[in-house]
Amino acid sequence: MYYEPSRPHPTGRIISPQPGDTVGDKPAIAAEASSPNRPIRRVDFIGLYDDFDWAGGGRFRQWQYQTEDGVMNHHIGVATSAPFQVVWQNQWVPDQSQPLAIAAKITDASGISYLTPAVENVRLRREHRSVRMYRPSDVPEQFAARASGKASCKLVVGDDLARASAARLVLSTWSASTDDNSVHELRLNGQRLANRFGAFHNYSFDMLEAPLTMLRKGENDITIFSEFDGHALEINWPGPALLVEFKGD
Repeated sequence: MYYEPSRPHPTGRIISPQPGDTVGDKPAIAAEASSPNRPIRRVDFIGLYDDFDWAGGGRFRQWQYQTEDGVMNHHIGVATSAPFQVVWQNQWVPDQSQPLAIAAKITDASGISYLTPAVENVRLRREHRSVRMYRPSDVPEQFAARASGKASCKLVVGDDLARASAARLVLSTWSASTDDNSVHELRLNGQRLANRFGAFHNYSFDMLEAPLTMLRKGENDITIFSEFDGHALEINWPGPALLVEFKGD
């Protein structure tokens, strides 16, 4: 529900970073916040940037967050007391070819929220490391496996992995676990990466460590296989993404 601007509501603004600033790994993000109604309950910081599609709409560059029971998750962070500041745990946010934008959703104890103007033209620049994201291709419309069935997609790595230092596979699943000991697994290039790793009859977001020895330059195969006779292991749209950290000068 949206209220008229004349209704008393929280106000505030992003105070760090400022437009045109450059941030690196784990930057401090801060806002001013107040309300004429009741105390501030929470300040949620959100950003516009390229990342895994937490919302599941098929867009990788967007205002990044996901909601559960009306509460934001998978965003920059949340502060519940003054000073309203968080440290953005952005170690696995991929490098950005475009500037970021950052805003804050301020909610007071009455439940009324206010979205601050966005601070724009913020650059992400890292020293001595880089994080690249590889998006999926050939994702099946029904990416599910049960009763000895399997399904797969591709991830194409276009970079030489000689300088790669770590990798993570990020994905959203439904019922990626079971209520028995059935094989219910995800494979990377034919090798088991995880088995019964998510939630049973629920969705889950997982960041799985991907051993570099399993990866190769060019086409990589992501396959799910299940012996479970119950609910299928499903990978939600838009499929998995691969994040690879490279070290360098």
